[in-house]
Amino acid sequence: MTTTSLILVPFLDEDERPRANSLHGSPIVETNCMTNEKRIGYGKLKKVEGLLFDTSLPNFNPLTWKYPITKDISCMNLELCSEGFNGIDNCVTYSLHIHRHVNHDTSMLLKTCQSIANNYSGVRCKGWGGVGGMYSAGYNVGYKGRIAPVAMSPKMKKMAKPDVHAINNSMFMAGKKFKNEFIGANVGFKEMMQMQSEMWPKNRQCPKGPACWIVSKDLGNPQHDDNDYSRSYAGWFTEQDIENRSAWFLFPKWGIAIELWNNTWISWDGAHCSHCSSVPHLTSENHIYSLFTAITKKVYLTAKRVNQCEEILKSSPIEFS
Repeated sequence: MTTTSLILVPFLDEDERPRANSLHGSPIVETNCMTNEKRIGYGKLKKVEGLLFDTSLPNFNPLTWKYPITKDISCMNLELCSEGFNGIDNCVTYSLHIHRHVNHDTSMLLKTCQSIANNYSGVRCKGWGGVGGMYSAGYNVGYKGRIAPVAMSPKMKKMAKPDVHAINNSMFMAGKKFKNEFIGANVGFKEMMQMQSEMWPKNRQCPKGPACWIVSKDLGNPQHDDNDYSRSYAGWFTEQDIENRSAWFLFPKWGIAIELWNNTWISWDGAHCSHCSSVPHLTSENHIYSLFTAITKKVYLTAKRVNQCEEILKSSPIEFS
């Protein structure tokens, strides 16, 4: 099945939403997984630590969700309605785009993910209670409050400069691939890159490709919102096919389950649309990686402060007596 249709997806009432079925690896036994997240306690980014979706446990079957987008669907565009949407005085929607390729060579992108996962330090570990790993690369705001390349891990500090340069070059090439994948999908990729160029501190060179990168490896995480300023763009890549249908990208508040398969590309509004990844169950020879980019709110706000400060300094020159 192939579709490029645009579908308006309603925001589900509390009692209609699919519920996570695993808490810190143990099955949730309450009827229909109607776990009270508020009773457990929300954390940062509106997540509940350790509350996951896992196909190996009862009460989670993504194929029964309202909108299961399986691997045979090659392209789909949805508009996710905001809470309280009525089409009259609340018409806010958030676009969700999915497309896939069959038999395209993903070796470069897979190798980029592997290089980042094997050499950068992990992030989003403490307080999440998920499985798998996430690794930050590219640019971020360092502990000194400056926008700078992500700090090198102890392993990278021992690497030869050409090897470090090769990893950075692979991220640049990945950025060109992301442009090719999303520029014609009408999901704001060109606008994101323009925003990055305009906001970047004028006293330093702006990256030619996306500045901020995250790689995930075998990730299963709690439902959450992202602390990003721009839309999100990601591709998923595997070493082998996933035959047990355990890897899904989920939007529970809309009942959307997207089956993850090699060469799956998704763009969504991560700051406004709660999402998560299910727990993947893979063979020891297989891994599923995602390569993700967005302008983080931290980078955006820091760049804004730098530019404001420079404007003040320009308009108020220091006079020396």
